[in-house]
Amino acid sequence: MTPDGTPQLCGIVDFENATAGDPLMDIAKALYYFTPKDAARRAGLLAGYGALDRPDREATMALYRLAATLELWCWFAQIGKMDALSPITRELESAANTLA
Repeated sequence: MTPDGTPQLCGIVDFENATAGDPLMDIAKALYYFTPKDAARRAGLLAGYGALDRPDREATMALYRLAATLELWCWFAQIGKMDALSPITRELESAANTLA
């Protein structure tokens, strides 16, 4: 509400993929889609989340990145975009080897 009592939209909450879980999953998924040109946005996202001090942070982020990659692979397979699967498969293999 504005000071004069008029309703005013001040934000939007998108519950499309809302789940109870680790905030690092949101960060990892967002970072998955950033490119080197997105350095300023990446920094802004991380600054907005604040301190991420956890002893297992890097391993957790790597696991969540693997999950985001798998989700993307499944989506491309579902829509029939088979030409996109090979590079993502290589990325999955690389990520899995990193976690092993």
